[in-house]
Amino acid sequence: MQKLMKILNDKKGFTLIEMIVVVGIIGVLVAILVPRFTDIRSKSFAKATIANAKTVSTALELYYSENNNYPTLTSAVFLGSSTSSIESFLSVPLSNPYTGNAYTGSSESGGIEITTATGPDSFTVTAYDDKNNSLITISTDD
Repeated sequence: MQKLMKILNDKKGFTLIEMIVVVGIIGVLVAILVPRFTDIRSKSFAKATIANAKTVSTALELYYSENNNYPTLTSAVFLGSSTSSIESFLSVPLSNPYTGNAYTGSSESGGIEITTATGPDSFTVTAYDDKNNSLITISTDD
């Protein structure tokens, strides 16, 4: 019986100060790591958008090889709008990495703009990030 009372009276555990220190350390680690993961995610979306722009550029080159000119667009269009002649040369439909959905043909986050209005023998493909900053411009001059 005395052993049981001694065990019950020997209170072992963490003090309040120790708990506060541990929670503080975890908070500092979270504050350091979360922005790094957000930055990595943003960079991966940008890289995927650039890859999509290069795929569109390749599709335009395939179109040119079969038709001896690039598709005629009267103004700049975004992938997913009136670019069906280009999209038929894509092996798979492209999805916007920022939204996870198919491109809608607007200047949405991660949009890809296609311009062939400068002539039948040239094109420009521009990829944009989630803040509509230009990531890459690919043209026949490159």
